[in-house]
Amino acid sequence: MIGNLTNRLLERTENDKEIKVGMGATIIMFSDRWACTVVEVKSKCSAIIQRDKAKAIGGFGSNNWELSRDENGMKFEIFCRNGVWKTKEEKFKVIIDKKDEYYDYER
Repeated sequence: MIGNLTNRLLERTENDKEIKVGMGATIIMFSDRWACTVVEVKSKCSAIIQRDKAKAIGGFGSNNWELSRDENGMKFEIFCRNGVWKTKEEKFKVIIDKKDEYYDYER
C-alpha cells in the first residue's frame, strides 16, 4: 500500500451531504491531510475551498492541531463525480463536512 493507511481508508468515504459555504473540508494527499473551509459553492458539484491555518500543539512530531480560518489561505477548485469530490488540478480526494490536519514527519 502506498501512502498513509488512514488516508487510503478516508478516500473510500462517500460524500452524500449537500455542500454549503462554511462547511469543513479535508484534502487527502499521499500521506498528509489539509484542513480547509468551503468558501464558495458554484453548483451542486463545483465549489471553492480554502486552506485553514493549522498550528501544531504539543511540539515537534505532534499531530494535534489548532485549526482556524485563513482569509489568505490557498484556494482550490473542487468538483464531484459519482459522489466523490476531488481537487480540479491535482485530483486529490476531498472529504466534505470534516476538517482534519495531518503531517507525515517521516517522509
